[in-house]
Amino acid sequence: MHKTQYILIFLFISLLGLNAQSLLVGYYPSWAQNSFTAADVQWEHVTHVAHAFVWPKADGSLGYEAGFWYPALTQQAHQHNRKVILSVGGAGQSAYFSPVAADAGKRAAFVSALVNAVQQHDYDGVDVDWEFPQTEADKNNLLTFISELYNALHSANPDYLLTMAIPSGNYYGQWFRYDVLKLYVNWFNVMTYDYHGDWFSHSGHNAPLYPSPDDACGSVDETCVYLTDTRGIAKDKLCIGLPFYGRKFYTSGLYQSSTGGGQTDGYNDIAGLIDNGWRRHWDTVSLVPYLTNTAGTQLYTYDDTTSIRYKCDYIIAHHYKGGMIWALGLDQLSGNKQPLLEVASAHLAVTALADAKGKPLPPAGLDLDVFPNPFKDLLEFNVTAPDPQNAVIRVFDTRGRLVASWEGRSLNSHSHLIRIGRDWSSGVFYVVLKGSMGLVSRKIVHIK
Repeated sequence: MHKTQYILIFLFISLLGLNAQSLLVGYYPSWAQNSFTAADVQWEHVTHVAHAFVWPKADGSLGYEAGFWYPALTQQAHQHNRKVILSVGGAGQSAYFSPVAADAGKRAAFVSALVNAVQQHDYDGVDVDWEFPQTEADKNNLLTFISELYNALHSANPDYLLTMAIPSGNYYGQWFRYDVLKLYVNWFNVMTYDYHGDWFSHSGHNAPLYPSPDDACGSVDETCVYLTDTRGIAKDKLCIGLPFYGRKFYTSGLYQSSTGGGQTDGYNDIAGLIDNGWRRHWDTVSLVPYLTNTAGTQLYTYDDTTSIRYKCDYIIAHHYKGGMIWALGLDQLSGNKQPLLEVASAHLAVTALADAKGKPLPPAGLDLDVFPNPFKDLLEFNVTAPDPQNAVIRVFDTRGRLVASWEGRSLNSHSHLIRIGRDWSSGVFYVVLKGSMGLVSRKIVHIK
């Protein structure tokens, strides 16, 4: 925290498990089924799972690998009051989207096959991951396909979900009619990663939160601005991608000439390299880590618990719908510890119970008063909750920058007063109060 900031926090507070205001959608790769089973999924830490992947075949029928259908996945999800969506497409299975979407008969057959699969295998909807439409015809046919799929799903069951995985920039994003697609989908899963790879001749971060002046290849923040400000997608339609993997480059340093970038490894493989021939660095601009080997010839760019926390705080501060993970299991350590998932869940507060349709249950017994508001010198909060919880308070400015924080402890159940004093600038701020099962936020205004 900046030296000029003065923060005095008197806290004796407790929180009820508040209700999730954010989603956390985790992709479950079918090919990981033997090493990361349905029983290994920490269901309390996700709201939705996207089972990846099925795909369109040339004749409009449904393609899938042998052994893809996994009843235990949907059964355990529903036992934990979570939802599983059937994901179609993916980077390696999108070849026939274009011809199938262009043909009315094949398109109808494919839509029917998807709806039948959802009903037969007890999914809660469909996630479409066409990577990627690339022509004006594709753009129009994708819209037709989504509208017909929406109508078919809605006719079968109005509660079925329809989501889409979408690219991070305009290179492929130009072929998505977001102005109309947003009317059909429940939310978009934004692939805010792969900003660097073997398609470039230089190294760089896989998923920088903010751009570096030394690189113009994109960042999470730039993607979010593009989708909301340029393309007009409401923030509550966007789940921001959280990669649980990294990329390896052969290079002398960050943003230097490189080869490689195509090798991807999970956090569970990368984390063990630290202090074993590799050194961890922290980029204070992009707010992500990277590793370099002792010889200075290789680099790993990845996300860890610190960068995932920053990204989740960004999601909350900017009021996005939630986060999306590629992929569940890539952070699994011994003892089924999943540190990235656990941090994302805690900071997005996704563990609250939901009703049968997946909607957050209303708060029970929680009250948060902020006064005076607007305020001048001292801001006070009055919090009431019946049960003890671990508590965290953060204050953000309108750009999503953290300006004050308190990392809590377990507190008893009473009504308490919190005072936060600071050399505040004038403007609008957001207070986010999080307990172990949820969060609540308030807008505050400071005047000189």
